[in-house]
Amino acid sequence: MTTSIAIATFALLLLGATLAHAQGIEWSQRGYVEAIATGFNVNRSAKANPDNALALPPSDAALQADYTLNAQAGRFKALLEAYGRTSRRHDDQTLRANQLYASVASDDERWYFRVGKLVPNWGVGNIWNPVRSITNEARRDLVFPNQSVEGIDVAQMQVTLDADSSLSLLALPHESDRPAGLALRYSSAIGNFDYALSAYGDSKSTKRLGTELSWVLGPATFVGEAAWSSRSTAERVLPDGSREQRPGSTFSYVIGSNVTLPRDYQFTAEYFHDGDGFSRQEFRSWTSTLPANLDLYNPLGNGRDNLYLGLQRRFLKNDSTLGVSLFHNLQSEVTAVQLHAETQLAPHARLIVTLSRYLEPAGGSQVNLYRSSLDVRLRASF
Repeated sequence: MTTSIAIATFALLLLGATLAHAQGIEWSQRGYVEAIATGFNVNRSAKANPDNALALPPSDAALQADYTLNAQAGRFKALLEAYGRTSRRHDDQTLRANQLYASVASDDERWYFRVGKLVPNWGVGNIWNPVRSITNEARRDLVFPNQSVEGIDVAQMQVTLDADSSLSLLALPHESDRPAGLALRYSSAIGNFDYALSAYGDSKSTKRLGTELSWVLGPATFVGEAAWSSRSTAERVLPDGSREQRPGSTFSYVIGSNVTLPRDYQFTAEYFHDGDGFSRQEFRSWTSTLPANLDLYNPLGNGRDNLYLGLQRRFLKNDSTLGVSLFHNLQSEVTAVQLHAETQLAPHARLIVTLSRYLEPAGGSQVNLYRSSLDVRLRASF
């Protein structure tokens, strides 16, 4: 956490603690602990890993936990979300605060001020959220399941304008890989149609604009997002194997829908154009240099056009879900198919199983490090 944000967070926590001494504190907590076993079918034909030159293990075991603590004293609130993970791999050891912030609100809750490390949660897409790049949030890993999301250092002021509208201002301090910047977001609704507009600027003259749209029509919800940036932060691979920052501005967008079907089925479809992704030629340039540029590896191949289709059924009797999903990248032609199932074993115990299969066209580039994987989790919640 940056020094300025840490000092402001501590000052607000101290003010809240002073008030709490007089009024008392209301506490709440929640969390979970997961035991994870994962098996991998290593792709020994992958260009980056011929005959498993990377010595990728066929299995892994891990333990991870997430704990959230809320404290409130009158108009003051504080939240801590801590996350930890350890596994047999030496490079997979994590202990961090995903969120740690303090906030104060008006008596009528028309405005609040937050400072610390938090997840803004902008975006309406079910799978992809390009508007999160407005605030420099890290991208989620979509193919590997149940990954934790880490927040960013920020000071946020949000004002409720009326029953449907709000305005949010974010101040982002300078960090090692991010200049100081300001972001503004206006959100409103007209009946069943929700929309939001956002803008960002930083000390290096980078400008970003975003929009979010959501429309509920009967059992279906249609969503759309678009994000423009005056400069890219991504790299591309040139035909000679060298790398450079992608020149010029970038434009990314998402369109999709989520439909509730009879008998507790739910269908989701989404298309994502990633302005920072590889073109087909850039993808070929990248694969031709492997393993030299392995740090740009992505299970879907980092292409700019992506499709998601998913069908899920929920069983209310034992709070279970069963689903199948498909990710496909148009540039790499890589497809990831997942079968997902989870069920409640006991009031506070849940079993989660994900089977993934990665498919590439015959005679293709063979970029995927794995052919398939099986992820089994036993989660204890409290």
